[in-house]
Amino acid sequence: MSMETTVLSSSLIKSFLTDIPMPQSWCDDFNTCLTPGIYSVKENTANPPKDLVGSPYGCLMVVRSKYFHVQVFLSTTSGAFYRLFTVSGSGAPVLYRWFSFGA
Repeated sequence: MSMETTVLSSSLIKSFLTDIPMPQSWCDDFNTCLTPGIYSVKENTANPPKDLVGSPYGCLMVVRSKYFHVQVFLSTTSGAFYRLFTVSGSGAPVLYRWFSFGA
């Protein structure tokens, strides 16, 4: 049995890291944090998921590709939530309802 080895090189690491969202800043409103990146969420962040228990402390990740756009919110108090959204040209984004992981 032959096993293939991959050498960990800086070019391999660089190609992987280009797909990771870059840290942004604080998210003041879930409905406007739509630029790909990683955001910190604090207690007065507007429009949190309706099923959230307690203050919305945590981390929001926004991922957009050619085929889908998604917000993933990792809460320190209530688990994880996600929702899809669409953006068409210069129109306003369409934000769908939040789902919790495992629900």
